[in-house]
Amino acid sequence: MRRIACFILSLLIITGVPVSACAAQSPGGIETQSLYTARPTVTFIIVGDGNSSVTLRCPGKSDVTKIKAKTCIEKKSGTKWVKVNVGTSDNYIYHSVNSSKMVKSFTKQLTGSGSYRCTTTFTLYAKTTEYITITTYAEY
Repeated sequence: MRRIACFILSLLIITGVPVSACAAQSPGGIETQSLYTARPTVTFIIVGDGNSSVTLRCPGKSDVTKIKAKTCIEKKSGTKWVKVNVGTSDNYIYHSVNSSKMVKSFTKQLTGSGSYRCTTTFTLYAKTTEYITITTYAEY
């Protein structure tokens, strides 16, 4: 029985099993693990007048051909997070580049003080497709 299990495990290791990585960055700053990028970041800042600034950085490796980003801003309401109206039909902000590096910035005016979070999912296209989700928090 052990020989059969060892044989099956050996086959899996030799042939390789493609896996997509998905990680979330917590307030503690957990670093994401990725096949196609090193240290993607989302900077989310709210200034005193409620104007938020978001900067997306995703430095892909050389075999990356395209990067997409899908971002939503949410406000905490009780124990739930509710999407903020950002002026699009689904309340997501989309960016895309046909290169191995993405650096995008945008601003959104927020209404009302409270706890906010910004969640961005990067999609990197290379030999396989990889999804990386990063969530950052801010208050005003």
